[in-house]
Amino acid sequence: MGKSSKIIVSGTVLGLLAGAAAVASNEKARHNVSRAANTSTSQIKELVTLVKENREAVMKNLQSSGNQISDIMDRASQDVKQLVDTSQKMKGHLDEVRSVLYNVGGEWKELIDEASQKTKHLDMKQGEVPIKNIPEQGEGTEKI
Repeated sequence: MGKSSKIIVSGTVLGLLAGAAAVASNEKARHNVSRAANTSTSQIKELVTLVKENREAVMKNLQSSGNQISDIMDRASQDVKQLVDTSQKMKGHLDEVRSVLYNVGGEWKELIDEASQKTKHLDMKQGEVPIKNIPEQGEGTEKI
């Protein structure tokens, strides 16, 4: 038994002893405890008699309740299994998305590297648009 368990047991025992001492010292409390004990005893006797007289009905009720609880636990177990399976599938989907995003990132990096290596770009700040068909100096100055 651990240290905290010993403390709890000790506290419970001391509480019971203190309660018993308080009840023993107070006449009204002794009377109330005695009356409650007698009432509880008679109610327990009535319950035992009722169960003896209706044993089959009580057993059927208990068995039916047990079966219902078992069915509920089976369904809950199936639901938990389905949740685990679904979470595993979601993990697989996330792995696929991660892989696709990694590939797209690589493709973008290649495109950016390729674009940065090309010459004659209009403006580096506007997405490195290549300039085509710009006449060299001296070209296109002829009259038609």
